[in-house]
Amino acid sequence: MKNKKILLLLTLPLFLVGCNGTGSSNPSSGSSATSEATTSLPDSSSSTSATSEGEPIEPDTYITIAQAKTLIPNDYDETSDKYYITATIKKIEDDFNGHMVIEDETGSLTIYYSHSEDGAYRYGELLVKPQVGEEVTFYGTLKNFKGTYEMEDAYMIGWNYELPEDLTPYTQMSIADARLAEQDELVRVSGEVIAFTYNISLSKTGFMLADNESSIYVYSSAAAKNVEVGETVDLIGQKDFYGASTNAKYGGSNQIANAGVVSHEESTSPITLPTQDIAMKELKEKALSEDITGKLFKVKAYITSVTQGVEADRYTNYYINDLSGTESGRVYSQASGSDFKWLDEYVTNVDVEEGQEIDYNYVTVYVTPLNASVSGFSGEWRYLPVKVEANADVKMEGEAAATFVYDSFIKDQFVETYVADPNEEMVTSYTNADLVDGEVTIEYASSNTSVATFTTENEVTTMNIVGQGDTEITVTINVGGETFTRKINISSIDVDALDTLTTKQAVEAEKESKIMVRGIVGPSTMNQPGFYLFDEQGVIAIRMLDYEYMDSLSIGDEVIIQGTRTLWGNSTAQRQIVVGNSELLYNLYGEHDYQELAKNYTITDKTLQELYDMDSTDTDTYTAMNIYQVTCKIEVSGSYGNAKLKDDQGGEFSIYSGNAGQTEWLKEFADGNNYTFEFALVNWNGKNYFRGCILSVTDSHGDVTYNTYNFN
Repeated sequence: MKNKKILLLLTLPLFLVGCNGTGSSNPSSGSSATSEATTSLPDSSSSTSATSEGEPIEPDTYITIAQAKTLIPNDYDETSDKYYITATIKKIEDDFNGHMVIEDETGSLTIYYSHSEDGAYRYGELLVKPQVGEEVTFYGTLKNFKGTYEMEDAYMIGWNYELPEDLTPYTQMSIADARLAEQDELVRVSGEVIAFTYNISLSKTGFMLADNESSIYVYSSAAAKNVEVGETVDLIGQKDFYGASTNAKYGGSNQIANAGVVSHEESTSPITLPTQDIAMKELKEKALSEDITGKLFKVKAYITSVTQGVEADRYTNYYINDLSGTESGRVYSQASGSDFKWLDEYVTNVDVEEGQEIDYNYVTVYVTPLNASVSGFSGEWRYLPVKVEANADVKMEGEAAATFVYDSFIKDQFVETYVADPNEEMVTSYTNADLVDGEVTIEYASSNTSVATFTTENEVTTMNIVGQGDTEITVTINVGGETFTRKINISSIDVDALDTLTTKQAVEAEKESKIMVRGIVGPSTMNQPGFYLFDEQGVIAIRMLDYEYMDSLSIGDEVIIQGTRTLWGNSTAQRQIVVGNSELLYNLYGEHDYQELAKNYTITDKTLQELYDMDSTDTDTYTAMNIYQVTCKIEVSGSYGNAKLKDDQGGEFSIYSGNAGQTEWLKEFADGNNYTFEFALVNWNGKNYFRGCILSVTDSHGDVTYNTYNFN
């Protein structure tokens, strides 16, 4: 379908001045979109606004792609003015946001975000939209991003949202069936609008749709702007699992996208919200692989908020807290929290002066895990509260109280397999007058005292692992004179009998072999989910299968890791040796000094220039077994937090990172003074040169700051 143009003879070049960035000021009465997406704009080749090469280029004029590039010749150049470019779509790189490459006879240009003519809808929300090979007029600002010429937030002139004439490709089904539909399947559903989501401008971005049996999220500002909470809606759309991650085993946000409203009217018979009762702690601990996004849950909880920043940068995070106070879920906001001001009346103020009691405001929250924030191999649920009811009845007794205490405070004290004696003080009582009448007491017993024992001294009960084998732990919970029991099976093994490798043996192991390696946890890797593992022979990078493993690790722990000995990067990066896809098998804990272990393989006689000149493909200049130490200055600059080591001889050496947040901790050392930097050489991306991963920084007084970026 070609984008038709109607040629008008114009004598004034200011025909479209005054669009104010929306592209919607069009004097023609025939400018609204039809199924043919017509437009009343003049052809760029005949517009008197167009200018020739070499002449000053005025804003709001038609230009070629070659002319656009003359306006942004250098990296990070950008215009505040907008221009029109008529070109053919060569490639669509992001079908929702409308990232694409366009071309005319003078060259090619990237479109970074494209919208309807009135700016209300993204490319992906248009049910009728331009495709590869079609000629379109774009209007927007220009930018040079690291040598890539772009038009940003481009408005596609003549393209607006509309329902397709033929709705038969959309299959009518229930919301429950729509949740089971395949990716990209065209669906038609009916339900009641129960809540909206908003962007930073507090414009609607989507809504929750529910019937008496199920619920689902509809991600479409096009549909959201046409409906209200409490209305019954008949809509069409495309099934989507947004943000799915194979690494994190996250199925994505189960939702309907690219939606259009067929009809809507005020509901005459309001639905009963389809909820499942659950504790917030249990909801938060649900695996990312579970299909729970868009499903409604009902939790008894208390809400807290934290406001940070100043003036225009101020934002508020809201949290839904488990009754135990041990877990909380962050409310997902795209508007710095301003879309959840309605929660303020339910917030519990936990910021009280010392000695004062917190006045808990217990509530019932109807909530859905809207999506998950995923990084690498792990993620965390983010929540949308749909409804809140005040004055929740949170008092528990008998079995309910015992279950609450066990789930909240007892079961997480144990692990399935022990490799060392935890010498752990156990929880023996719980008191909270708001939740349970009287004091709850807990006792423990081991069925095999040659494996685990519990001893009580001075009213403190301690668990000790005293040998290898299996045992059953009986937990007796006394609630108001009634006793309830829980059983837990644990075991203890002799880790010295395991077939573990040293770091040197891991380096020398066969490529792609499955190995167990034992060592001391060192500082964090950068832009990778892991850390450096040390022993007396060397150091090796550990790339964890899941960021969650980092939550239980600290620098100085002795651990046993299972993973794959591999070479990370492309075939030329033969020396980036890694234990990849790693899992934490056992944590033996301790407070070991990795730097003491590393003294024999810490190289201190390399200059920055020598490090810069090292060839990552030369096996004689690098092994995985060394770390380096240089005394010099550091520079951290730019919006991406680019960091470089610099010495007095003019040498420079770049620090590896993925974003500004990863080098934020280094900014305090970018003061022009010399520090001693300890780092490993890295080449995760298969380059023919190395960069450094900072492990620690030591100041002139000997104070050490470690890289703890990946640690909890």
